[in-house]
Amino acid sequence: MSGLIVSKYTYLFISSKGKHLVYNSRTNVFLEVSSDVYRQLLACQKEKEPIDALDANVLALLKDKKVVVRLKTMMYSCFHCNMKRNAVLILKGY
Repeated sequence: MSGLIVSKYTYLFISSKGKHLVYNSRTNVFLEVSSDVYRQLLACQKEKEPIDALDANVLALLKDKKVVVRLKTMMYSCFHCNMKRNAVLILKGY
């Protein structure tokens, strides 16, 4: 399942009891994860890199809960203004 990134709706927390928590505001889901999974998600979230090192079953669960999403190729739309001959670039994300 390569090409997965941490969703922009995903938030990572460490509780007062030291538990590693993941919250996704899109799906309104809280998950408790291992420290290894937490560190991997945090690193990928900060570096904006795809997640590759996690177990396939863990990735499947995170994908199902929308914690991680498939990286979509950024689509570029370019509109030209004939009057001023300027171009406006609009980025469409996931």
